[in-house]
Amino acid sequence: VQTLESFVDRFPEDIRVEEILLNLGFYWEGEGNYEKAIETFETLLINHPNGLLASEARLKLDQLAGMEIPPLLPDHTIQP
Repeated sequence: VQTLESFVDRFPEDIRVEEILLNLGFYWEGEGNYEKAIETFETLLINHPNGLLASEARLKLDQLAGMEIPPLLPDHTIQP
């Protein structure tokens, strides 16, 4: 986990980062660290709002937060 987090920090533009963040979110969820899972899925959405895995991250956030995640605005920000 530490190696993957370090990779994300060092190479945020790498094509693999989106998938790494999604899998890290699943990992933290599986460990019962829901706060870290939510933070990781949010990072994925902030950094890759139109990525191939963004909709999956939104669904997981929906489940974890117990609320509906608003759609992304045209400027790619997330509504509060």
